[in-house]
Amino acid sequence: MVSFHRYILQGENLMDNPFLSICSKDFLPMALYKDRVEIFHNDLFSAEISARGRPFLKLVGEVVKKASRQLGKSYTAKLSKCDVYEEIACFSMKNDSVFLLVVLIPNKGLVRNASTLLKGVSTSFVMVFSKEAEILFCSKSNILDLQSSDPQLWKDIVKVALQTIDTGSVNIKNVKIKGRSFRIVSTPSDGNALLFFEDVTEEKKFQKMLDDYRRIATSLSLIELTMNQVKEGSWEVEKLGQSIFEATTRITPVDAFYLVMLDGEELVIRFGYAEGQTITGYSFPRGFRGFSNYVLDMGKTIYIGDTKNFSAPPYRAISIFPGEENTSWSYLGIPLKVEGNFVGVLSFQKKKPHAFSPLHISLFEILAREVEVGFFVKHILEELSAERNRFRELAVKDFLTRCYSRRYLHEFLEKMVSLLERQKGKIAFLMVDVNDFKAINDRYGHRVGDIVLQKVADVLMKSVRKMDIVVRFGGDEFIVVLPKAGAKEARQVAKRFEKNLAQSKVEMLDEPLSVSWGISVFDGKENIEAVIDKADKAMYKMKDMYRKGRSQK
Repeated sequence: MVSFHRYILQGENLMDNPFLSICSKDFLPMALYKDRVEIFHNDLFSAEISARGRPFLKLVGEVVKKASRQLGKSYTAKLSKCDVYEEIACFSMKNDSVFLLVVLIPNKGLVRNASTLLKGVSTSFVMVFSKEAEILFCSKSNILDLQSSDPQLWKDIVKVALQTIDTGSVNIKNVKIKGRSFRIVSTPSDGNALLFFEDVTEEKKFQKMLDDYRRIATSLSLIELTMNQVKEGSWEVEKLGQSIFEATTRITPVDAFYLVMLDGEELVIRFGYAEGQTITGYSFPRGFRGFSNYVLDMGKTIYIGDTKNFSAPPYRAISIFPGEENTSWSYLGIPLKVEGNFVGVLSFQKKKPHAFSPLHISLFEILAREVEVGFFVKHILEELSAERNRFRELAVKDFLTRCYSRRYLHEFLEKMVSLLERQKGKIAFLMVDVNDFKAINDRYGHRVGDIVLQKVADVLMKSVRKMDIVVRFGGDEFIVVLPKAGAKEARQVAKRFEKNLAQSKVEMLDEPLSVSWGISVFDGKENIEAVIDKADKAMYKMKDMYRKGRSQK
């Protein structure tokens, strides 16, 4: 209230009488007094006078009197916890005269939980408890008499509320209040507990509501399902759709269900159920004027109680099955949003008008929110997986040439040698070195040297077999690992590589590229390091021959 007070005082330099400007707005019941005489009140305040009568006016007069004695400060008086308004506040300022603004402050518990209360089922009365067991709101004042008239019953009510706050789950308890049977449904909301008291003796439909609560309590496992599927690498939207449909049937049977996902400019049914059969893969354009596009265009939950008599051109009921457009259906469509973007629609349909109650709609919306979380979890885990793969690739591949790194070579050989020893197979090694690479670097610079290495690596990777791996061994040396190959196969790869390299060209160089190479074969009789060393020595032998040939020219 202090912040509100400051706001009013700041308004003083904006207009002659800021209190009058505020009081004229109908967002709270307010009255304005000048020198303790009322000069104005808004329509909401007038309604409170009519409803509350003389005692209310007397209390307002006392508040005004006390506030006028402490100018510049606010003064408050408490109203009942069972009231929509819990306090009367009076703010004062002195201009030429003393002006006092009287404001009725709404019940905080009621405001904080308004959305849940408004969505609640028809009840006899409602209470709101805080985690300290304080009554924040009570819609029926005489229920508070239970604190003294039936302390044990009152303890039971408080216990249900605290249990809901502690567990964050819905709790249900049957009680007797003044000879009548009530069932309490206690639901969590913003750290508080909302207690709906339903008179079971009068409301026959209440049992159905309880059944719905029980069904929803056992059906919401989609987040866990999604995470497990993604972790196991078996994520499928169709499987999720099947799970949503099964959860739906535990809330209430439906005649048709669709999980429709956006795919570019199309909407695709990833899982559907209608006419006793499952439907997948059916697609229609985003501009299609069916109800799914209507839901996405509106960007909110759409409930159509009778599709046959519904009119919202250009949208209309369009059925996959001929003739269904002329049937009266109940249609509920809920948009799915992930990270601020609409990704699809969940729709629930029954072949009779007005089949879904407000409770059904609320429960289906809860289901849709969990589906959104499931898709968000999938999105996050996929991003993490892609990032992990990217770092893995950076670790096992050479940044310049995109060949595998020497580190990866050791990991690969450990697995491959173990496998080939069991199968008594062979591994051939082809060691490759770029001729005159130092001279190229000295003459043209390191940037051209990098381009040469990239060209050699690219041609080499295109010349090997699919099962072979190309590794940058160090500097201008590369090694090709050829599983299940001997010297003959390695020589064929080397010749093919030489031919392909001779046909390629680096524009900055005056001469074509050439390489020296050597081959060795691992057959399990020597250790792998010794075999690689043989290929290295064979490569240097060819390199010496190349140098001698160059010097003779």
